[in-house]
Amino acid sequence: MMDGDSIAGGGWYQELVIIPTPADDSSYYLFSVGVTYQFGLMYSIIDMKGDGGLGSVTQKNVQLINFLMVDCILAIKHGNGRLVVNGQTISGGFVPNNSWHKFLIDPSGITAMPIQNLGH
Repeated sequence: MMDGDSIAGGGWYQELVIIPTPADDSSYYLFSVGVTYQFGLMYSIIDMKGDGGLGSVTQKNVQLINFLMVDCILAIKHGNGRLVVNGQTISGGFVPNNSWHKFLIDPSGITAMPIQNLGH
């Protein structure tokens, strides 16, 4: 895909999730977790109208979180019909903690939500 090189995430364990943008049915958010060279949660925007309909990356590796995370992210449909992307952070020594960073995706973009701490 045009400009699709160097997107963070090595494809190990659920490091990538792609969801449609609510504002445009031909654009997608590609969320990725960098666990090797570039740490944190990032997103890229893919426009499927680009490159003659083959698709192109229009923004790449925009950082939402800049510290080490578990290489596992997910998207969940929110009660209002929008999506929430979750990413779990790591505390010292590569041990996952119980803090989940949430982002609400709606037609106006990506909004950080309060961190949710789950019980043990």
